[in-house]
Amino acid sequence: MGGMGAAGAVGVPMRHVEDAHYARNWIGFFIMGTINNFAYVAVNSKSKDLAKQFHKESAIGAILWANVATGALIQMINAAFLERTSTSKRMTVVAALFLAGLTAIAFSPDVDFYFMLFAVVLVGTGTSFGQCVMVGELKRYSPTMVGGWSSGTGLAGIAGSFTMILFSYLELSVALTFFLLLPLVAIYVFTFFIVLKPPTADDDSDGVAKKALGAVSVAASLNTDAKLEAGSAVSERTALISPIDASVVQPGVEVGPPNETGAQRVLRCLRLVTWLGLNMGAVYFFEYWISVGCAADAEPHHISPRASFWERKSFVILAACYQLGVFVSRSSLRFFKISRIEILTVLQGLNLGFWLADDIYKWMPYYIQFVAMFYVGLLGGTSFVNTLFKASNDPRTPESDRKLTLYIILIFVNVGIGLAAAAVLIADATFLADQVPKNN
Repeated sequence: MGGMGAAGAVGVPMRHVEDAHYARNWIGFFIMGTINNFAYVAVNSKSKDLAKQFHKESAIGAILWANVATGALIQMINAAFLERTSTSKRMTVVAALFLAGLTAIAFSPDVDFYFMLFAVVLVGTGTSFGQCVMVGELKRYSPTMVGGWSSGTGLAGIAGSFTMILFSYLELSVALTFFLLLPLVAIYVFTFFIVLKPPTADDDSDGVAKKALGAVSVAASLNTDAKLEAGSAVSERTALISPIDASVVQPGVEVGPPNETGAQRVLRCLRLVTWLGLNMGAVYFFEYWISVGCAADAEPHHISPRASFWERKSFVILAACYQLGVFVSRSSLRFFKISRIEILTVLQGLNLGFWLADDIYKWMPYYIQFVAMFYVGLLGGTSFVNTLFKASNDPRTPESDRKLTLYIILIFVNVGIGLAAAAVLIADATFLADQVPKNN
């Protein structure tokens, strides 16, 4: 009877064991992905209300910064020092960060603005750390499990922003809003420790695919709403899950010298994706300035008490429009591909000018703002999936360096968001200082 405990002991292929839990695991990764990014989206969607409760409307950029401040750092720490630490221990830390961060945000109205910022840093760190850990965990499963994770993280943008619209419609306080998110942490923990059923051994026929999965699944690790368009690139990048003969170097592949150091490898990979990274970082710089800073300043200085819900809560609705655009565009690769990604960068830059003009002259009606913000999300998501697709298919990049090049691009994204937060703070303190609504 003891021999029946392991499938391999009775000659049953691991694929059969994994298939027995396929639906369960896919749903588990879907739930984990949704909850992992839910709080991040909720904070961005409610950032105007979070700042307003402390009469710090011009400091909304600080909340955006706090939500992404540790993203790149935690990715590097996890990769460099924590890969050998058990997944269970790291996920326990992630859950503790979410629990502490959400609870602290809920209590922050009774403390001060800087305590709230610290709480947001905890939530943002939990989001980034959770993504790093779960992307690594995906390698233990069938490569198709990345679809569950990326679909969940994609849904998080929609679910988080529309939940904040509902809570705003119900006129729930900031404290109650974030207290109501606490049960999600319990579901998150339950799903990881109880729902997910990892394989007990590797199926040899899937070994190569699982090892190659990292280069694809890293694309789903981006800490931000759009992070999740990466799932679209998975089906396109079939070469990443195909057996590779490491002894054969294809023409045009830029491999490193035999004694290449780690620093030299990073610099070589950086050169391969600098253009892609700069475009990706610029697009995120533009769209986060628009979706947070410009969206907050687009309101008129005074809103009538008799104004409609759409007018009074336009900021959170604009956040949902942005997330909806991102969600729709994450599947764009199935219909078309854009080789000249710099075109998307220029269009998003023009969008920023368009929105800054509205912040100053207040000429755009609400219904036009909603459509325009949806377009911002469309451009951002389209740029993301096409950039990752180009990086994943660049014939110059050795397969062994594919994952590193994708990580480098994601660092450009984090830098772009951080610079956007700084730009929002500077703009609201200088040339847009008179345009920041303070009494709505």
